Amino acid sequence: MSRRAWPDYAAVWRWHFYAGILCIPFVVVLAVTGTIYLFRPQIEAWQERDFDRLPASTVPLASYADQVRSAVDSVEGGRLASLQRANFANSSDDVVPATRVIVEQNRQKVRVYVDPRDARVLGSVVDRYSFISVVKRIHGELLLGKRGSYIVELAASWTIVMVVTGLVLWLPAKLRPAGVLYPRMNRRGKTFWKDMHSVGGFWASGLILFLVSTGLPWSIFWGDYLKSIRQVSGTAAVAQHWDGGHGEHAGHDQSANSKPKPKAKSGPSWMTPAPDPSGYQLNQIDSVTGFAKSLDFMPPIVISPPSGNDSVWSIKSETANRPHQQTIRYDAIKGESIGHEKFADRHWVDRMVGQGIALHEGQRFGWPNQLIALVATSALVMLSCSGLILWWRRRDGAGLSPPAINRSQPTTPRIVSRSRFFSLACVALALAVYLPLFGASLVLVLVLDWIVFSRVEPIAIWLGRKRPVAIASLIVLTFVVGCSDGPTPITGGTRGTLTSGSKPISQMQVNVFAGAAGESNPIGRGYVDAEGGFELVTADSSGPLQLESGAYRFTVESIGAEVTIPPEYTRPSTTPLKVEYEPEQTIALELPRV
Repeated sequence: MSRRAWPDYAAVWRWHFYAGILCIPFVVVLAVTGTIYLFRPQIEAWQERDFDRLPASTVPLASYADQVRSAVDSVEGGRLASLQRANFANSSDDVVPATRVIVEQNRQKVRVYVDPRDARVLGSVVDRYSFISVVKRIHGELLLGKRGSYIVELAASWTIVMVVTGLVLWLPAKLRPAGVLYPRMNRRGKTFWKDMHSVGGFWASGLILFLVSTGLPWSIFWGDYLKSIRQVSGTAAVAQHWDGGHGEHAGHDQSANSKPKPKAKSGPSWMTPAPDPSGYQLNQIDSVTGFAKSLDFMPPIVISPPSGNDSVWSIKSETANRPHQQTIRYDAIKGESIGHEKFADRHWVDRMVGQGIALHEGQRFGWPNQLIALVATSALVMLSCSGLILWWRRRDGAGLSPPAINRSQPTTPRIVSRSRFFSLACVALALAVYLPLFGASLVLVLVLDWIVFSRVEPIAIWLGRKRPVAIASLIVLTFVVGCSDGPTPITGGTRGTLTSGSKPISQMQVNVFAGAAGESNPIGRGYVDAEGGFELVTADSSGPLQLESGAYRFTVESIGAEVTIPPEYTRPSTTPLKVEYEPEQTIALELPRV
């Protein structure tokens, strides 16, 4: 089937282009920060290497109660939030790791490193401002809080559109492996970059869609949206096992079996106050850690004090490999476990999202998972850069105009197939239901276009139209028109043929200029079909164009054909395609072999 058939190639191309213009700046930021966060364990291990290799002591280590007191005393106004260790063995043969004590101060968490040999404080850092936390906040909210989370979610939503339209554009007219399944590395220029973009996009598309979909539960809007759906559908758990974009660390889950904690004042979860130390006995932590030593938990292991005036502590595995997370509630006075929640005990929705998050973070099955995720993030950067290079090499004019955006096809629909319009409406509705913020963005830009963009011609020109039709209309019309039967072909214009080396050449556009010296704007254009034929339409595509007797010049450009056109054939002032036309004549244009 010809690529000029449904869905219309030019319309999908514009959809892909504008989705890219919207997404690329954010995609690059998210890909780079996501790559850094993939290697969080290695980065943190390198940053904390001096704290993890303390010489082993021949004398007994300090009690955990003393270590916690030392950490809390080092932070003015601090209170114990939790204690964290990779494991609770007293020492190895040669080295012993520092104990991490998380202290709450002024609604912030301070990570204090304590020498277990003598309870001496070795250093501290505010969790929120650690390198990995900053990277994570850039990745999740662009350091803009809730507003940034909305922007990230919109960019992720449009990335889905960009990938899907890219796959449509990748579909080959003819089955051939070169340039479709693998790039032609021996080519140069546009062909090389196009192969890198299209072939790389094809192979990475599945990974990219998976990364986007598994990252959505962290966004504020979509995360809250999922919570609402779970409440309506009766699938809500006592507590959600990921932060839904509100927390500072996604790994700090809430246990569905833990006792409900008093709600904090308005603010994200990282501002939740630490338990009141007057409600529990700190010395109990030694018996709790003694019990924790017997557990086969995957590190890091976090011990949190009672949330009320009792003796029930929590021992939790906060491993990024979420299917191995589990929590035990331990009564320090009775010396027994009173509750054990495993990953398998969670609701199936929580288990599914947890698996996706572990894969998203590259922590589900070790370094191979990191490597696969690295391929996806690297592909995102490569696709963004190659897409910009392709646009830069083919751009037409100033502003954000894509190549020949004002000459690609009529923008006003004539007839829309009812069946395909219904199918399109179903797809659009499903996407809007799944990504409501995305659906809202379409409505918003359409309203802005009607009120502002379509009435301010300089903006429309900068966005790529010489007539006042702005970017929003193109995006929305793609939903409503571009994937339908397309506009009714205009017939009745002067006919012509375009050949290259005596062979027909398709997926090309010819532009006609009046006068021997040419004019600044074309008076008409034609779209070359699979047989090399075309019919001229007027410059505004309002009807057929019948040429009168006279001299005309023609330029050509690709609208899908993989050809390199000599530069002189693309400008009316230098084009060799000159015709002295007489009525009823068929125009024959010939290019050198391209």
